[in-house]
Amino acid sequence: MKKILLVEDNEYNITMMLSILGEAYDISVSTSAEDALSIIHQELPDLMIIDLYLEGMNGLEFCRAVKNSDYTASIPVIVLTAATNPCIIEEVYKAGAELFMGKPYRPHLLLENIEKLIACSRSS
Repeated sequence: MKKILLVEDNEYNITMMLSILGEAYDISVSTSAEDALSIIHQELPDLMIIDLYLEGMNGLEFCRAVKNSDYTASIPVIVLTAATNPCIIEEVYKAGAELFMGKPYRPHLLLENIEKLIACSRSS
């Protein structure tokens, strides 16, 4: 079973993601970017879904840290956030994320994108 690391600090969003993804994927949850960095080194995920607005290190900083490390750079990152300002979207891609998705999102599109990104990362 493929592993996904969800970095999200909102309990409702965590519950929703677990209900959408929990049967198809092995999900680890972190409510902070700092904790997520240590989880990555314990159990290397196949994909990460992160929110931008986190306490301490924000989602952009976390994404840059992941993408600037040889150990984790190849892990696909989806940024899933309510922030849909074009400037923020541009920053998400500059930070190295493979995909930006705004909230609210369509669960079937999220699942399709996860499958595509995991398939692409395996073939590279």
